[in-house]
Amino acid sequence: MKKIIVAFLSVISLVFLMIVFYAFFSNLETENIIFTHKTAEAKGDKLIILRANTIGKNLSLEFFSINAGQKSKLLGSYGEYSLRAIYPLLKLDEKNNSYINAAFSYSLRILVKQVIALERVPEIESQSQVKQLFLDLCLDRYGKISFEDKFKLLRLLFRVDNLAVEVENIDKPEELNLDEDSAGCSVSLINTTQKNGLGRDMANLIEKNGFRVVKIDDDSETREESMVILARNESNCKELSGLLYTILPSDKKPKFDESLFSQYRADIVVLLGTDLLD
Repeated sequence: MKKIIVAFLSVISLVFLMIVFYAFFSNLETENIIFTHKTAEAKGDKLIILRANTIGKNLSLEFFSINAGQKSKLLGSYGEYSLRAIYPLLKLDEKNNSYINAAFSYSLRILVKQVIALERVPEIESQSQVKQLFLDLCLDRYGKISFEDKFKLLRLLFRVDNLAVEVENIDKPEELNLDEDSAGCSVSLINTTQKNGLGRDMANLIEKNGFRVVKIDDDSETREESMVILARNESNCKELSGLLYTILPSDKKPKFDESLFSQYRADIVVLLGTDLLD
C-alpha cells in the first residue's frame, strides 16, 4: 500500500512539474509592457517600453527608453500630460487597469498589453542589465509589484540568456514603430459617440500598429461601452481581436457575431463608445 501511495504521489509531482514547465515556457505572446512611475515622486527620468516579440518558437526582447517628461495627448477629456504623470493621475481618478492600458496605448500610439508601475524606473542601456533588471523587479527592489507581474517577468528571466535583446533610446512616442502581424485580418471602426473624428483618430492608431482598417463609419445609436466583435471565426483573427481590446477601456472579451461581416465587410468590428471620452 505504501509503495502505491509513493508511486501515486510521484505521478502527481511529475504532472505538477509538467504544468509549471508549460506555464513558464509556452504561450509567450508578442506584447508591449510599460514600466512607468507609480507616483509623482517616483524616481527616474525615463519610461521603459518592453516588447516581448514572439515569432514562431523564437522570442526576442526590445527595450525602448523614452523621456518621461515628454508630453502626450491623453485618452478622454484629460488633455496633454507628461508620460510620467499618466499613471498617478489615472489612479487618483480610480481608473481600472483596462482604462490605464488603453490610455497608454493612446498616448504612445502602440498596443499596450500591460502597465507595471514602479517607485523607481531603471535605465536600460545594455543587454547585460536586462537579467539583473528582471531579478530586481521580482525581488521588489524597484517597488512592490503584483504576483501576476512577477510570474510574467520570471518566465522571461529564465530565458533571457538565450534571447536576442535590443536596447534603443527614443525622444518622442511618434518615433515608436512596433507593427503587429495583422495576418490579413481587416477591421471596421464604428463611432457611436458625438465626437467628430474619433473614428479616424483610433484608425490612425490601429493602422500604425499594422492593422488594415477597411471602413470608418458613424452610428446614431450611442453606446456607453466600447466593444470588439469578431465577425469571422478565423483563429488568427480571434487572437488579434483580443489584442485590439488594449486600446479600449474595457476588460471584456471579444464577442462573435457572424452577421456583422456582411454589414461591415470586415473580420473584426470595433464599436467606439462614450467610455473613450470619460
